[in-house]
Amino acid sequence: MREIKFRAWDFERKEMFIPDEFVFDFNINSLYQIDRMAIESVLMQYTGLKDKNNKEIYEDDIIEGEWALFYAQPKVRGIIKFDENTLSFIVKGIKGLYKNNLMPLFQFKNISIIGNRYEVSNY
Repeated sequence: MREIKFRAWDFERKEMFIPDEFVFDFNINSLYQIDRMAIESVLMQYTGLKDKNNKEIYEDDIIEGEWALFYAQPKVRGIIKFDENTLSFIVKGIKGLYKNNLMPLFQFKNISIIGNRYEVSNY
């Protein structure tokens, strides 16, 4: 059974936080945390997977890894997204051999998190 967890990026404070209790308003795309005023933020779900350094992988993380379906695959980079069509986590905007393709996250091995889209300015 996969653990359901979330984290959020606070645009005002420019920091990641773990919301304890929250209500998400889809109409205005804001997160309301019980112990804070309404804040402009984005909510990211835990994928249920960890990278090779045992770090939890969340949506919007930028990863580097190898595509597991080929031997001697060069390292590629991409951003983790949830795909509503397949109801799974994917690696999007892959930079490397398979430029700008979408690949299912489970098809990668030796994954390292190199940041997230809110803290890495050139992604």
